[in-house]
Amino acid sequence: MGGGDILLVVENSATWWSLVHSLPDNHRLGYVAWGLGGTFRASVNTLAAKHRITEIRYFGDLDLSGIRIPYAASKTASERGLPTVRPTERLYGALLELGRARGAKEKAIDAVEARALVEWMPAAHRAKAVGLLVAGQRLAQEWVGYRHLTRNTAWHADLV
Repeated sequence: MGGGDILLVVENSATWWSLVHSLPDNHRLGYVAWGLGGTFRASVNTLAAKHRITEIRYFGDLDLSGIRIPYAASKTASERGLPTVRPTERLYGALLELGRARGAKEKAIDAVEARALVEWMPAAHRAKAVGLLVAGQRLAQEWVGYRHLTRNTAWHADLV
């Protein structure tokens, strides 16, 4: 995507396409990867020093697996001496603003487990994320689509 030092991992292909085709000219992205759901937990192991990545950022669904995936990948990255996986604060903010919750495929979890998992997320988004997990609901990242990405520039701050 460019000569930058940030790897942006996006959970699914539709959002990957939307992000790639609406990138601003001034960004620090070196790579935009399609995370393929749970496979990101393993593929983070393939990052090497030759990629010159200093930051890994992630954007995915807000549901149990959508939070467990980057949470686990971040632990793996840290164990390998790689940068921790950080959430894209403004993209998640847009998802919480634009999205409409639906029933999740996974079962609801208790508030204690939910709070532990959402520690990975920005503080401003944790309470809403806990609410979704405890209610057994989800927000699909596709709510932050191409139209929003091309009309709104606040998310560009996630790329610098």
